[in-house]
Amino acid sequence: MNRRLTLCFSLSSLFLVVALPAGCGHSQTGGTLSPVDLKIAEVRPPALMVAQKVQRPLVILLQDDKLPPELEIRNLKNMRQKVISLQLFATRDIKQVFAQYFKTVMVVRPADKRPTGPHIVADVRVDSIGMTGGAYDRRIVMSWAFALRPSEAMAYLYSYAGESTVLNTGGPKDALERLLGQALMGLMKGYTDKEIQKKLLMLPTSSPAPKGPAPTQI
Repeated sequence: MNRRLTLCFSLSSLFLVVALPAGCGHSQTGGTLSPVDLKIAEVRPPALMVAQKVQRPLVILLQDDKLPPELEIRNLKNMRQKVISLQLFATRDIKQVFAQYFKTVMVVRPADKRPTGPHIVADVRVDSIGMTGGAYDRRIVMSWAFALRPSEAMAYLYSYAGESTVLNTGGPKDALERLLGQALMGLMKGYTDKEIQKKLLMLPTSSPAPKGPAPTQI
């Protein structure tokens, strides 16, 4: 039998998908749809004017248990589909945004070497990506969180938890760009409203000098 893959559009899944041969993946037995790759998105964060960049390096901590390489999309009924290259959200998009605010931005894994001097640590977590709404207003929802703290402290200086929601229209590239763009807009609105840049600029850029030995008693 000559089998072929069928390209089809689905309102209940993410955009254009390659489904199993049994009719666009809408059979009652379900199917696995081709993954949606973050590599196709070109997120353009707002280019803000910053008078002074933070001199402390920003270290974005990439942890697989908080930001996995891939994540299955929730609420697709009898279908299965994944978002892949998900860590690009941190290594590309969040890094690009904060390059406007910090002199140096780097992405490291927990075991990687970090700057020896004072720096800022960023934690990124994506909890879920799913679908919501009815047949004519299907939306993509991403729940995620972000936080900043000085390297010498355990308490966060800035913590953000957000839910980005966009209509499932326009194809995968357009929808992903809108989804991630909206997420970053919410993140930076909180960053600006809470004057986090000003607070970071007030932090010392070098470690305090070690105290010398106690004076000798005469």
